[in-house]
Amino acid sequence: LNIAFSVWFTEAIWYFYWGKFANYSTIGMLFSITSILQLALVVPTGVWADMFGQKKSVILGVGLLLLGSVATALGTSIIWLFIGVILQSSGRAFISGALDALIYESLDDTAKKEKYDRIVAFNTQLTIFTFALTAVMGGWLYGIYFRLPHILTAIFTLIAFMVSFQLKEAKVNHIVHHTQQFIHLHAMGFKELLNKNIQAFVIPSLILFVMMRMYDWGLSKPAIAIGFGFFAKEQSVIYAVSAIVCTIIIGQLPVFRRKINDWEGVMGLGILVSLGFMAAYLKLGWYGIIPMLVIENAGRLSTPWMLAIVNKRIGSAHRATTLSTLEFIGRVPYIGLNYLAGKAIDDKVITVFHLQVGLISLIVLLLWYIIVRLNRSITTS
Repeated sequence: LNIAFSVWFTEAIWYFYWGKFANYSTIGMLFSITSILQLALVVPTGVWADMFGQKKSVILGVGLLLLGSVATALGTSIIWLFIGVILQSSGRAFISGALDALIYESLDDTAKKEKYDRIVAFNTQLTIFTFALTAVMGGWLYGIYFRLPHILTAIFTLIAFMVSFQLKEAKVNHIVHHTQQFIHLHAMGFKELLNKNIQAFVIPSLILFVMMRMYDWGLSKPAIAIGFGFFAKEQSVIYAVSAIVCTIIIGQLPVFRRKINDWEGVMGLGILVSLGFMAAYLKLGWYGIIPMLVIENAGRLSTPWMLAIVNKRIGSAHRATTLSTLEFIGRVPYIGLNYLAGKAIDDKVITVFHLQVGLISLIVLLLWYIIVRLNRSITTS
């Protein structure tokens, strides 16, 4: 199922596809509006999954994702694309956290301790390989017919929708729907983030989430690539190469976690991504591949790493809720930043914008490192 979600024929071309329908200030604003609407769903969808089951949440999410993919592929105006991205974002909100929690709950207690890291790493490797292959194809398909990458994405989403019905969910005691319980679980997601077992990871995780959200789902990645002189076909190759490198690195996640403290590892990834954003200010030409690879690899490695941390440190009753809550908080700054990115592109100051984002993130991480080291009540081990 994750393979189908990783079919990204549109990865290297969406920036140009959307550019046919509106300027980038408008696109950034629409993405921000979409995020505002999606914010209302992020935590409730996690709670919904904890209440009624992860499988139902995934099926509903993939269904919405399918409708959005069709609207985006066949849309004839920016309004249709806007409707499509709203449906897709809503679908991802239902899938977020639920699918990973579903995998974790399907394992027995021994497997959870011994195999989960490997399962997450292997799954990520597989999805990245799929991403690499389809990203390269997308750049060339766009040259044949500009809608073709989006049409193929919709077809694979249809396959994912059919496969989602075959998911098997372990029997767990889901909470019966009740208004007070719903509100209680809604609050529990935030409370869990203050738990001393996870507290130290919140700041670096949020910074990584916000920056990678801007990079993967916003305007930053294509804007950075274009700033280095890479366009649709070049981007498709770069993303594919980066994905292959990611596959190798993520495969070493269990090794990294054995040799590096989880907190220091996540902090280090945040610093690398921050430096990568700052490097976007420089006129590096083809050497720009280096910071792009750094951002891509560090950001992608952070996802399975944080999933493993949350699943290890948070109880199963609130795991999906906690993951969704973390995403909920991370989307707030993304709303404004993505709009500012679009405006910066139109004003031709996007490199300065990325320098500022990277520098601020780096400063916050360094300050957080000092705070955690001085505060012994915050657990990092």
